[in-house]
Amino acid sequence: MTSSSCGLPKQRREALQSELDSKAAEVRERFEADRDQLMWLAPKQLLNETRYRELRERWGRAFSAGMGAEAIYDIVAKIDLDKMAEELRDEIRSTRSKQRRKKGHLSGCRSWRRWTSPRTDPSG
Repeated sequence: MTSSSCGLPKQRREALQSELDSKAAEVRERFEADRDQLMWLAPKQLLNETRYRELRERWGRAFSAGMGAEAIYDIVAKIDLDKMAEELRDEIRSTRSKQRRKKGHLSGCRSWRRWTSPRTDPSG
């Protein structure tokens, strides 16, 4: 029987190395599955209630999502309406195709911007 410098027989050392490699591969697979699950998520993605609960249970505080009108408002509030309006104006100037639809989007931007802009108090 041959011994290594750590005092274990070669067969035992090889068995332990094999077990270690197997466990490392298992951990790597779980990590990749978790990473794939997280990479599948994207901002503004709609989730059904079951999926929302699964993610919340699995990831806890690492997972953040909103529900209902407040969540929609938060998403829309982050849109740079001035930038979007400028991009739409540029597209309208540079192309004739689908021009009416673009004008409709631009009108929607203007309306939303007026609705979300801070209102001034007439009394004051």
